[in-house]
Amino acid sequence: MAKKRNNQKKSWKKLAKGIEQGLPEYHAAKALRELPDTALFEVDDTPDVTLTTKQKRLAAHKARLAQVAEDQKNDVKDVKPVLKTIAKNKRVVLPKKADRNKVERKPLEPLKGKPVVEKDPWGEDNTTSGNDFLAPVKTHDLKTRKKALPKVPRNTKSYIPSAVPKVKLPESGASYNPGDTEYFNYAHKIADEEVAREKNISKVHKSTKLNDGQSYITHDEKQAEIEQGFFDSESSDDSEEEQEPGPAPAKRTQPKPKTDKQRKRQLRHKIMEMTRKAQKELTKKERVEIANLKKTYKELVQKQAEIKAKAAERRLNKVYDTLTSRKKLGRGEFQEYEEPVLLPDEITASVRLTKTEGNIISERFKSLQERNIIPVAGDKESRKLPKRLKRKWVERRDTKDVSAAT
Repeated sequence: MAKKRNNQKKSWKKLAKGIEQGLPEYHAAKALRELPDTALFEVDDTPDVTLTTKQKRLAAHKARLAQVAEDQKNDVKDVKPVLKTIAKNKRVVLPKKADRNKVERKPLEPLKGKPVVEKDPWGEDNTTSGNDFLAPVKTHDLKTRKKALPKVPRNTKSYIPSAVPKVKLPESGASYNPGDTEYFNYAHKIADEEVAREKNISKVHKSTKLNDGQSYITHDEKQAEIEQGFFDSESSDDSEEEQEPGPAPAKRTQPKPKTDKQRKRQLRHKIMEMTRKAQKELTKKERVEIANLKKTYKELVQKQAEIKAKAAERRLNKVYDTLTSRKKLGRGEFQEYEEPVLLPDEITASVRLTKTEGNIISERFKSLQERNIIPVAGDKESRKLPKRLKRKWVERRDTKDVSAAT
């Protein structure tokens, strides 16, 4: 490849003079250069003043009024009405005295609200004013002297320990001069309770009773039997069984093994039979379901109604149980108050001849325990000793060893 010479180097072509005057960009730049400064720049002489909200609203209102006036001149439809400026309150002119007497006055209606209660100015008033600097001292004095009750939480006001009535009314059969049927029902109820109690006691006795000549084995007797070897009879029984051989078992003839071809044929037949049986049962089941579609729908609706009724009943029972059931208060077990039983000879014919039955103090006490107000006291908790005793090191010396030198 031949090298280029210096005189053959490329250079940019220069345009001829005056050719750029034909371009539009040249004339636009020339016109811009010839413009004066007043045409190019504008001085903003308006003062920088911040308007208040009231002034801004007034300016906007004036602009809207001007726009409405312009639209009315040009007959523009659907023009929104503009609120007029609120005029100042006019001076109220009262009628003259002569005219006022002519007007019939209506009777005054009573004020609605809390009734005005007349207070005793010389009575005790526990309320303290807000500006009274002795208010905290007075409240403290009232609380310490138990004249002002402390503030009770809101939850305790709505809390009901039990909805059981305070006093249980006696049955009509236990009242004075009852009817025959009422007294028989009362006596039968007491007799049934006593029979049930005796049955429970006899059931416990039967479960713990032994046959004639039997007795419970003690720990010492069982230990003596173990030492004498009464419980080592298992090994001797096993050795006797080993010595006495039993009859020889009968030999079973094994069937002839099948070939692979027979097994495959049998498996194929089994699969075809199972598929045919399943398809037959499925079609039968579908036909039965389609025939009993209305019946199943009624059963579903009835079941849903039963479920809702049971849920509502459970909610009511839960509320009833919380209000009537006893809670575990105290370590003891609650025992109901046993009302005295009236025999036919003790029944009176009138109220004047009735006598006091039972103990009213014990009855009231049992009622308070049943209504979860007083806990049931039980046995005192035994003091639990620690499992590991602490060691205490004490240094003691004989009096003979103590001398002036020591």
